[in-house]
Amino acid sequence: MIAEIKIHPQPEALAEALALELQKASKQACDTGRTFNLVLAGGSTPRAVYQVLARPAFEKSIPWKCVHFFWGDERCVPPDHADSNYHMARETLLDPLAISAENIHRIRGENDPQVEAARYAEEIKNNLKPQSSQLPRFDWILLGLGADGHTASLFPGGEPIVEPSGCCAVAIQPQSGQKRITLTSRVLNSAKRVSFIVTGKSKAQVVAEILNELPESQNYPAAHVHPEQGTLEWFLDADAAEQLKKT
Repeated sequence: MIAEIKIHPQPEALAEALALELQKASKQACDTGRTFNLVLAGGSTPRAVYQVLARPAFEKSIPWKCVHFFWGDERCVPPDHADSNYHMARETLLDPLAISAENIHRIRGENDPQVEAARYAEEIKNNLKPQSSQLPRFDWILLGLGADGHTASLFPGGEPIVEPSGCCAVAIQPQSGQKRITLTSRVLNSAKRVSFIVTGKSKAQVVAEILNELPESQNYPAAHVHPEQGTLEWFLDADAAEQLKKT
């Protein structure tokens, strides 16, 4: 699959461009009477996107009643913990927009990880209603990228490349040993649209290695995200894209 690479001069311009894309995609779904199932990412770069989406212009122009929110991964912490991806999204996006609770499908990081991974997989299936032989297919999955090539909570040396069969899995952060709950790469690759959101010079090398398909990138879980019947995009700022022509 050939990824669409969208380079913006600054993180702010990137966030505004992605917000406009979400405005268009969600409106198309709402106009046809469909729910728009969106998977949120954690991290500082997605935070900037959520802050833009919470501005009055997008609060009024996006049909939020049609948008249902899911998460690509979550740390095994309570929902009010500073490290919680849900907590970040709630502060920057969900609460400012007064999103209805029935549209929010969070991973319960405070629960037993294995039990919660199974429960969340069932919640996803109940809402997206895939055919019995298929995986759930999200409308749009937003992903971040770590400098080690990880995405969601799929880490190098873990189980993301040889994937478990379910929708969700329990992962362990290699450095801290912290448990996390994550969507599997099989679910990522079943989505209609997947967008990496990457900013900063610290990510430039791994971005270049993945997008130039260098051999070392095969160790990066992010390099194995290739939607089978969907669109793959990379939203980059100039700093994150600076090595693309050098590698």
